[in-house]
Order: sequence, then structure tokens, then C-alpha cells
Amino acid sequence: MYRRNILTRGEGTFELIGCYSKHLQDITSNDICFSEVGNFFVNLNYILTKTYGNNYVAPLMHYKQCFREFRIYDFLIKLDNLCSAYWLTGKGNLQSRIFILLRKMEEISKQGDNIKELASQFLDSPVLKYEYQDEKASTAVDIESFLDLIDNEKWGEYAGQRINKTRYLLLKIDLLSISLNSKIYFDGSTSSVEHLMPRKLGKTAIVPDLDHKKWVHRLGNIVLVDRKKNSSLSNKEFPDKKKKYKGSIENRANTNYIFMTYNEWTIEAIRENHYRVFDLLKTYYLGNSFETVKSLLHK
Repeated sequence: MYRRNILTRGEGTFELIGCYSKHLQDITSNDICFSEVGNFFVNLNYILTKTYGNNYVAPLMHYKQCFREFRIYDFLIKLDNLCSAYWLTGKGNLQSRIFILLRKMEEISKQGDNIKELASQFLDSPVLKYEYQDEKASTAVDIESFLDLIDNEKWGEYAGQRINKTRYLLLKIDLLSISLNSKIYFDGSTSSVEHLMPRKLGKTAIVPDLDHKKWVHRLGNIVLVDRKKNSSLSNKEFPDKKKKYKGSIENRANTNYIFMTYNEWTIEAIRENHYRVFDLLKTYYLGNSFETVKSLLHK
């Protein structure tokens, strides 16, 4: 970096480090607040930090360096969608896409002084589109295949580190089901994934084996609950789970919706709920903007 004159030794180095340190502090300490988005930026950042990791942080900091805070929430949505699509499918070269984003931000930021126009130009750039294909690396995201994965994958079977993918999707459903001013909370040590139709059916169950196998691990049948509650719910029937859960309600929008809406947890109810949450995620990914988020929360 010194040989290419990207960075100057001594004071220049420390100034740059200090600048990005401030960006990181702003991003992680929730100092970036916007009246028009409420806690959405904070919540999405929180979900990524808790379940995904920190790959998204470098481009988010550099966006702030190049364009300050103008529409940084829109950039986080697009960045989240790209990162999660690569992560959940395990396909494509995310690192190459991140380098491309960093270079494009740098290039556009040097084209003038009107930060708002430059930021908008970057946000409309092809490098942020799912289908963008670099000449030297596999960067394109097949969004239809990705959505098909969300729909049909057995997320409830995931364990170990992979369970974070399931947690991410369930938290994202919560995020798209609450008001802009609400706050998401998650503690991996006290929260777990609960199957509403049990993994193992009791002797009195009337669910056909094929239906059970098809739906038990899909998004429509799983929710996040407190781990203590999870052990007490165990393989109980849905009315018993509902009664138990009602006694200690949580700040889980998706879980609360299900227990408040359904009295019986039939295959028809699971299917209906599945396509409700799938449509939320599908609309979010295809819309790829904060305007889409607002339209979802106003329904």
C-alpha cells in the first residue's frame, strides 16, 4: 500500500486507522440513527453480527467513508442480501464481490463533491445486482435458485455452526414482522429452534408420515424460543405448547403470531404459515430496498 501510494507512512496511517475505527464504533455502537428507519438499521446490523459474522463490516465502513451516512441503510440491505445469498447457498465468490464493491465505491466517490448523488449512483450500480458477473470470478447470484432453497430446504435439521443459518432466517422473519421502532433481541446461549410439529410424532398423531417428513423441518414449522421453554415444550402437542408459551410471552414477533393465530397445528396450518414467511423473505430479497421493507411493515 505504501509502494503504490495508497497510504502514507506515519501520521497518515494513524489518521486513516483512526477514521475507520470511528466508522466501526458508529456502526457497532448503534450511533447511526435515522428517524425515517427507526431501529431497522440497528436491528439488521445486530442480526448479522449475532449470526453471520463480520465479513460485511469492511464494505459498510468504507461506504461510510465514501458517502457518509446518506442511505447507508439501503446499502446495508443490499449488502445483507448479497452476503446472505452467498452464505446460505455456499455458492459464488463473496470475497471477490466485496473487493469489487470496495473498488466501485472508491471510484465513484472521486467523481465529484455531491455525496448524495454519488451515493445514489453507487446504490444503482450493476455491482450491487444479484446477477452481476465478474470476468475473473464467479460472482453472480441465481436469485431464483436461492429463493427455491429458502422455500424447500430443511432448515430445522441444521446443527453445529450451520444452525446460525436457521437462526438468521428466523430472526429476519421477526425483523420483517415488527414495527420500525421495535428492537430485536437474541442470545445464542438461551435461544433455540423449536419444531412446532414435533420431530417425532406421538402414537396418537394423525399426520401421514409423508406429510410429516415433507414439512417438519421447513421454515413454516420452526420458530425461535427461549431454551428453557424449548425443553419444557419438547414433544408436546400444539395446544399444550400454546398454553405453556402463553404463560411467559417473548419478544418474538413470528413465534407470537403463530401462537396467537392458530389453535390447531395441522399440515394445512403449517403450509399456510410456511408460505406466509416465505413470501416475506421473497419480497424482501426481490425488492432489495428500504422502500420494500416499509411496504412489508405497513401490511
